[in-house]
Amino acid sequence: MELDAEERGSVAKHGTRVVHEAVASLDVAGDRVVALRLSSGEERRFEVLYSALGLALRSSLTIALGANHDAAGAPLVDDHNRTTVPGLYATRGVVRGLDQIVVTMGHAAVAATDIHNRRELPTEDEPERPAHRTREA
Repeated sequence: MELDAEERGSVAKHGTRVVHEAVASLDVAGDRVVALRLSSGEERRFEVLYSALGLALRSSLTIALGANHDAAGAPLVDDHNRTTVPGLYATRGVVRGLDQIVVTMGHAAVAATDIHNRRELPTEDEPERPAHRTREA
């Protein structure tokens, strides 16, 4: 994680230490991590630990397919995770937002539901319906 000058100033102002070195092992007491052992052998003890894993956007396919995107390359999506390319959806890890697995799963469920609701063919347990239906988005 790279911090800009303003972020480094904020971190220093609040007395937070940022460690960029690789963690070699953890010391655990009960159900709590109590110390980090760094690759240099140094031990760090703490009251609060926050790991920042960062996000590398993997959006080259959506860009190649013509989806609109922001300056950093993240595709722009609506509330259903639809890109500006009809039929192309994108979720976290590709778009901006909280990059956590559970959030990605939720956004994927929203996209899957939208895809299901927009389909034209019935499932095996649904009655036949017209091939072309109209629906407001």
